[in-house]
Amino acid sequence: VRAALGKIGRSGGAQGIAYTSTPYWSHGIMHWALGTFTGTMNSIVLDQNKGMHESIRKRALRKLERDGKKGQ
Repeated sequence: VRAALGKIGRSGGAQGIAYTSTPYWSHGIMHWALGTFTGTMNSIVLDQNKGMHESIRKRALRKLERDGKKGQ
């Protein structure tokens, strides 16, 4: 909690995008490269990001279903 509260009002590394942070240096480099060479609102970048988030959600829902069956 102390670490989270200590970051209030400070930039987490993702410059120019509200409510976004890049806490790992490798993510910061990737964010810089995307912003510099393709743009963060590029359709290819957005499609890739959307696909990753949809995949994460599908896996989470499958896990919830699997864990729900174990409890019965």
